[in-house]
Amino acid sequence: MTFQPVLPLSGYAGWQYLQSTLESQQERFSQSAGQAADRQYFKENIGSVSSAEELVGDFRLMRVALGAYGLQDDLPNRAFIEQVLSQGTDDRTDLANRLANKSYQQLSDAFGFGSAKEIADPSLSSNVDLVLNDEQYFRRNIDSVQTVDDLLSDTRLLRMALGSYGLLEDLPDKTFLKDLFDQGTSAPSALANQLENPAYKELVNAFGFSSDQGVRTAEPGFASGVLGGLDRIGFAAELEAAENSFRLSLDAAQGLAGIALSGENDTAQWVNVVTDPALRDVFASAFGISRSFDRMSLDQQLAALRDGAEAAFGSPDLAQFSDTSRIDDLMDLYADAVGFDGDILPPWQTTSFADEILTRFDRQQFEIAVGEQDQDMRLALNLTRELPAIAASPSDTTGWLTILGNPPLRTVFETAFALPAAVGSLDLDQQLVEFREASQRVLGSSDIGQFSDPGNIDVLIRSFTANSLLQQGPSATTRGAAAITLLQNLA
Repeated sequence: MTFQPVLPLSGYAGWQYLQSTLESQQERFSQSAGQAADRQYFKENIGSVSSAEELVGDFRLMRVALGAYGLQDDLPNRAFIEQVLSQGTDDRTDLANRLANKSYQQLSDAFGFGSAKEIADPSLSSNVDLVLNDEQYFRRNIDSVQTVDDLLSDTRLLRMALGSYGLLEDLPDKTFLKDLFDQGTSAPSALANQLENPAYKELVNAFGFSSDQGVRTAEPGFASGVLGGLDRIGFAAELEAAENSFRLSLDAAQGLAGIALSGENDTAQWVNVVTDPALRDVFASAFGISRSFDRMSLDQQLAALRDGAEAAFGSPDLAQFSDTSRIDDLMDLYADAVGFDGDILPPWQTTSFADEILTRFDRQQFEIAVGEQDQDMRLALNLTRELPAIAASPSDTTGWLTILGNPPLRTVFETAFALPAAVGSLDLDQQLVEFREASQRVLGSSDIGQFSDPGNIDVLIRSFTANSLLQQGPSATTRGAAAITLLQNLA
């Protein structure tokens, strides 16, 4: 039996009741028989899907996928949804990018089928998947990078940036890369200008961290410019070699406890690490000094490793690695440094993917169930889910245009602002003026950023529910409703 949301009141009082019980009601709804069966089926079967065609061919999987993004009405439109999913969103001409409803773009982005291109060499498939998934991740997230440290702290973004310029081998050496970016290219003595490979200078110039113009990551076309020359299959082959080296180092690390328990003095133990190529790579990479390590003298190498161990673990002594949990900590640092800490599976086959989709599915289906009893409550729930993201729009105009182009959100704003239906017949510029002026009048501000504050969203909902009740007129249970209705009919 499907749990039905409890909505004993309408208007703002009803909204307050729904908010106070929302978490418990959503939990009961997700556990109801019909919802639970769909959730279980999706979780058990989504990992076996390998293409957009397979997804749309499974009605139950597609019902959850579309329902998670409020697109359940498109269930019969299999060919259309397959096209949305298979094209992806990398190119502005892709179907999802050309549709007014951005839920299609979010759906296509989430599944990532559009990045699963045909690859001629099947032996490279897993590493090509990694390249394609990281490429999609780069396009989505690079505009959030504002500093060198932002880039160096995200291995996936850094891996794609270096790989696009043929510099993947520098991935573990954060010290070298920070110096490279910080020094820029203006001074003849800058590190990028001293290196023989011109790709370093191209990389530094592309990001512009130290240029007068500032960082370029948020500029239109930045991601495409960086990734434009990427040899995906060649990069996949580099990753395959790097992964093989990574696995050899994992095997070598199993002998680290033996060195730590050997009874030799600390210096002799560290020398054993330095003279083992695989172990040396683990430590140098984990401590971000891999590129410069081989150019150091033995004494400098020992000092660098001790300093790195003390900075990372609080002690410079190798004996600490007699504890296998400390070795695990070291390997976590190493895995992150060389970029093999993440799952190389396509997004829809990762363990967290199903949970993320199902969280959205539960929320969307609950909103539908609420709407079957009170449409205003559904619109308010939708507003609280979508408006904070719009409040973070890169420009005020973009945010307001998003609202004007989203019918459910527009309905809330028009009602809250008591705007006449005829406002929709005005040209777009005049509509923007009307909505901004109404926002200033009702809320005290016309800035779209105000809705990053939940308190302002609540004020908007209070006005919406009040005006909606006025528009609907008195209900049959309102005191004096019959007399009011008669007067309205006589007017």
